[in-house]
Amino acid sequence: MVEGVATRIFVAVPLPDEVRMALFDRLGSLDMPGKVVPAENWHITLRFLGWADDVAVDRMLAALDEADLGAPFDLMLGEMGAFPRPRNATVI
Repeated sequence: MVEGVATRIFVAVPLPDEVRMALFDRLGSLDMPGKVVPAENWHITLRFLGWADDVAVDRMLAALDEADLGAPFDLMLGEMGAFPRPRNATVI
C-alpha cells in the first residue's frame, strides 16, 4: 500500500484449492466480458468496509487479530451470479 493513499478494504474467506480449480474449470466455458483475475486472488467477501488509510487498515487488522472469529464453518456453493448485472459483470 502506498503511504497516504486510501485503499479498499474488506473481510473475506479464502477459497480452498479444490474449489478454486472447480470454479476455474467452470469459468472457462462462460462467455464473459473482461478478464479473469488470478485464481489465488479469489475469495468470498463477508463484508466490504470501504476506503481506508494506513492507520485505519492497521486498526482493522489489529482488531481482527484479537477478535473471536468463531468456529470453522462449512459453506455450500450454489449457482453463480453476477454483480452488478450479468451483461457488465465485474464480480461473479
